[in-house]
Amino acid sequence: MDNNNRDIILIILMFTLFAFIMVYSIDNPKTLKRIGDYYIGTQNYESAERYYKRASDKGDLEASFNYSCIIADKNPEEAMKFAIIAADGGLAKAMYNAGTFFLKKNPPDLENAEKYLQLALKNDVKKAYTNLGICYQFKKEKEKDQKKKEEYEKKSYEYFKKGSENNDDLSMLYLSYYYSDKNNFKESYNLINKSAEKGNIIALKLKGLYLIEGKGVEKNSEEGYKYLEKSAEKGDKSAMLLAGLYKAKNKKTEEDIKIAKKWLEKAKKIKIDTKEKEENQKLIKELEELVKKYEK
Repeated sequence: MDNNNRDIILIILMFTLFAFIMVYSIDNPKTLKRIGDYYIGTQNYESAERYYKRASDKGDLEASFNYSCIIADKNPEEAMKFAIIAADGGLAKAMYNAGTFFLKKNPPDLENAEKYLQLALKNDVKKAYTNLGICYQFKKEKEKDQKKKEEYEKKSYEYFKKGSENNDDLSMLYLSYYYSDKNNFKESYNLINKSAEKGNIIALKLKGLYLIEGKGVEKNSEEGYKYLEKSAEKGDKSAMLLAGLYKAKNKKTEEDIKIAKKWLEKAKKIKIDTKEKEENQKLIKELEELVKKYEK
């Protein structure tokens, strides 16, 4: 065999080997997952979703978790399925997500929520404290036996306390409700204040109300309005209405009524669930009446 033929054969063998490597590599779950990561970086979520799904189908747990996160809003049931796959495979952050999915079901699946959140906590996912607190709160509400209700309340309190100690703003907020129910408004305000400092939208609203009412803190209505406004600017509907009512009830200039009307119009554009709707409808009616009164 002459040198030219040998070179041609070598080139063919090299290309064959290269093609084999490429085919194997592109079908490798880790490679598919990395391609998904690349598309996430370029904000091409549709392509990322496709590659994560392929990697997941080939057994990559991280890809299963990532796929579940991408599709969570548009397909929560499918997302939960893939979060469970990753969780059952031992991925700690997926345990937390699986537990959260079960907690958010309608109605909540409290047994599975507790199971996966406890597993997440055992794997040092500290944000599981808050959702475990919520889980036991739901259990307390459903329970008829008084002794068990007290047991669930104690567990709920303990988990919210641990969550608060880990600087979770939602745990702080829930723990503030506990102290408020016990009429310990000073401690309730302290927790609300800490949660508000972290930007929690509900805590900002409650801080405003506590300051306006002088509840657990020295009364400061003007400062309280500022916090209602901060919550309203973040999109809280009831905060918008409360801010509007504050301006209408404490009218000093025509500008106050303009601001009240602005918050009323913004709030009316936001759709929320039935329970909140009932509460807010009263605020809307009251604010509408005040605005009309001053516009006459």
